[in-house]
Amino acid sequence: MDQLIKTTQVENLQQLQTTLPKHIKQVYANFNDSFLITTKKHLVPLLKVLKLNSTYRFEQLTEITVVDTTNATKRFKISYIILSPIYNNRCIVVTYADDISPLQTASNLFNSANWLEREV
Repeated sequence: MDQLIKTTQVENLQQLQTTLPKHIKQVYANFNDSFLITTKKHLVPLLKVLKLNSTYRFEQLTEITVVDTTNATKRFKISYIILSPIYNNRCIVVTYADDISPLQTASNLFNSANWLEREV
């Protein structure tokens, strides 16, 4: 049953990718988590859709992580880990950024982003 729910979540996210192709570059699953790759320009609008759309209801931002890949053009891999308590699903939204131009804040969507973004 749990595997069926996870499969449905990935299918829903793939459908969202066809609806918002500029916002979502790639969708894939790894273990029990779904991953979305987006651009930094589309990060906050995508998070808003994932939070407010009744199909997803990712209402909690639980963590933000950053990996510094020093040799890449877009040096930082930023992962926003969001949770849907209603559907018991987790999604990791990934974007890449350089060290010059800032990311748009997600604190208007998630109160926890106010603290988490300061830490990264």
